Amino acid sequence: MSSIIVRVVKEYTSGFLRFIAVSLMGFPLLYPLSVAILFDTPFGEVFALYGSPFFYLASFWMIVSGWGLWEMKRWAWYVFLVAMSLVAGLNISVVINYSHTQHPFFATLSSLFAVLLNIYLVAREVRVPYFLPRIPWWKAESDFRVELPVRVGRPHDTLVLGQIMDLSHSGCFIRLNQEEIEGLGPIDAEDEVMMKFQLFGEPLEVKGNIVWVTQGGVTHPRGLGVKFYGVSKSEKNLLSISSKRLRKIANADEDTHGEGFKVRLKDANSEGEDHLE
Repeated sequence: MSSIIVRVVKEYTSGFLRFIAVSLMGFPLLYPLSVAILFDTPFGEVFALYGSPFFYLASFWMIVSGWGLWEMKRWAWYVFLVAMSLVAGLNISVVINYSHTQHPFFATLSSLFAVLLNIYLVAREVRVPYFLPRIPWWKAESDFRVELPVRVGRPHDTLVLGQIMDLSHSGCFIRLNQEEIEGLGPIDAEDEVMMKFQLFGEPLEVKGNIVWVTQGGVTHPRGLGVKFYGVSKSEKNLLSISSKRLRKIANADEDTHGEGFKVRLKDANSEGEDHLE
């Protein structure tokens, strides 16, 4: 199943992310060129980088992270963060040892800004609920503070009750226990599912494709990563606004609300109101 899931996830990657992945794998060739441009370093001195162990260390991590992002490996995001940290350090080393620019401070700031921008742009591509849901490992079980009930199943089939633990305008991660997964029957990546839930009193009924099926582990509970499709503009706006509101609630200060604070939104088929516990 894992090979099918990887293939399905790769179908949802953007051209931009693929471009970034190729650029990362081409780091040993592209970085010296960027040093010559950004730091005003003569090409003769740029080639001295190939004698630096730090350069080879950063290159190794960049190539691995690029390949991981190209293949949509779940560890790629974390390797990418390590690689970009090494590049930031390498940039500082280049300023000290190779730079000929008249404005080393601004060149350093520019290079660090480029590193942060790359992290931000890649995060937007991979930190999505159906691929890398924002579920802190210490909140991965029943103490997660936002509970959003959802009824999920194949179209025209029986729906089972699950729990949305991460949500965006593009997809969601649904936690399911073993009994609920068995109630869905055999499931696999690319299967189509129907989801019914409410967001702050607004009912939603959306379709999606299963991108990721996890049997549970240290960082994520058992469940499904689902990519929405056929969502209207108004539904996208509601999902986007609500997901930000939910994340804000999830990050609320426990000192204010007390230990065990939870926000439980009502089920799509219930009569109750959203409430705090």
